Amino acid sequence: MLKIAVLSSSGGIHFQSLIEAQKSGVLKAEIVCLITDKADCGAAQKARAAKIRVYYFDGREVDPKVFDDEVMATLDFF
Repeated sequence: MLKIAVLSSSGGIHFQSLIEAQKSGVLKAEIVCLITDKADCGAAQKARAAKIRVYYFDGREVDPKVFDDEVMATLDFF
């Protein structure tokens, strides 16, 4: 099955649509995680409610290359 990681820092309206499409079987893929730079954004709240892993990285805290490497390492996990 195709695995999807979603990157979001917004309210999560579109992310919620993906969750619903997955649950109904319209989306023939598994949403494995949400990656965000805002720990408590709406998308993160929706992911937690749907029992989807949430990974938080604050790009302001590290060099952009380190940030990219951290995100890619997370994606390699799946």
